[in-house]
Amino acid sequence: MNINSIKTTIKGDFTGGLTAAIIALPMALAFGLQSGLGAEYGLYTAIILAIIASLIAGTKTLISDPTGPMTIVAATIIASAGFANNPETAWPTIIATFALAGLFQIVFGFVKVAQYVKYISYPVLSGFMGGIGIIIILFQWHSFFGNDRPGGILEIIGDIHNPILSPNSSSLILGCSTLALIYLIPLLSKKIPAGLIALIIGTLISLLLEPGTFSIIGEIPSSLPEFEGSKLSNFNFDDLSSVIVGALTLAGLGTIDTLLTSVVADNVTKTKHNGNRELVGQGLGNFVSALFGGIPGAGSTTGTVANIKSNGTSNISGIIKGVILMIVLLGLGQYLKNVPIPVLSALLISVGIGIIDFKGMKRLIKIKNSDTLVLILVIILTVFADLLVAVGVGMVLSSFFF
Repeated sequence: MNINSIKTTIKGDFTGGLTAAIIALPMALAFGLQSGLGAEYGLYTAIILAIIASLIAGTKTLISDPTGPMTIVAATIIASAGFANNPETAWPTIIATFALAGLFQIVFGFVKVAQYVKYISYPVLSGFMGGIGIIIILFQWHSFFGNDRPGGILEIIGDIHNPILSPNSSSLILGCSTLALIYLIPLLSKKIPAGLIALIIGTLISLLLEPGTFSIIGEIPSSLPEFEGSKLSNFNFDDLSSVIVGALTLAGLGTIDTLLTSVVADNVTKTKHNGNRELVGQGLGNFVSALFGGIPGAGSTTGTVANIKSNGTSNISGIIKGVILMIVLLGLGQYLKNVPIPVLSALLISVGIGIIDFKGMKRLIKIKNSDTLVLILVIILTVFADLLVAVGVGMVLSSFFF
């Protein structure tokens, strides 16, 4: 490779990493907030996981971030640990679960689990992603209208009409303007980062509204994340069984999420990824991230495609993305505290809508055969039961009908 080629590669990787960082910033804050830990913890993941996974790089152009499916499971684990009421008691359980999930992913890589993901059928994947999208939308429904979320899925569905009947006017203005920007900006130019622009404009609009009439993120440290691993010394071994179950769920979900993104990267770049190597990188990244309080993450399809289309060609782009977000954290952390929660809710609702496979689901429902049954059952189980149970039952039924 000559000097000009090296310069072109580095330039492309920098552009790709910068683009991925711009896209990741609002999403990391939103997923961190949705997890229940706080916006900054999503940002920690977007930095640490991206850098470590890119160093090992089983998929050269893959970008790692907090993702919708992983955040939904993480939020359930955080809530079950009682973080909202007693953070100090909950931290050891949360860190242990997230760190163990990373170790399980490393084991999955060494035992070559990647080769089996291809056996998950399309109706199962479509139903699974549809269910995840519905959960994300439901979880943000009340925040979008400026109301308090009542509890779990059943409570949210039972109370779904109240936010519409009694919305907070300031929250509604912020949420609707953010959603409008997210969908209108790409019509003008797909090169403009709609999520980031919507975040900035939504925050600026909030300055024109009466203070205190809507919620904001609140304080975000303008420093590197602190090491939280020492809190494991207070871990209660009575919680070990629930920690193992939660960790396996996250590891399995992260494996599926990441390897599907790797396949997308292969299709765009016409290359072939090393799935098992990628799992080791993701596992190590999630393990280290957990020790600094980060939420679990996986390969991000949006960030990966943006990286590739911005000329990112190697794992350097993922490292650059993490470094750029670290600079943002250190330099702009004090300003991020003013981002309104309805703006982040609108961003997440758009993510939920984007995750749902409307075309595939419409086609599968229209054909009215066993695939339709699998699709509907997986959606119901994903929303009302458990994500991995939904995938497992869907795979068994698909195999039986096949």
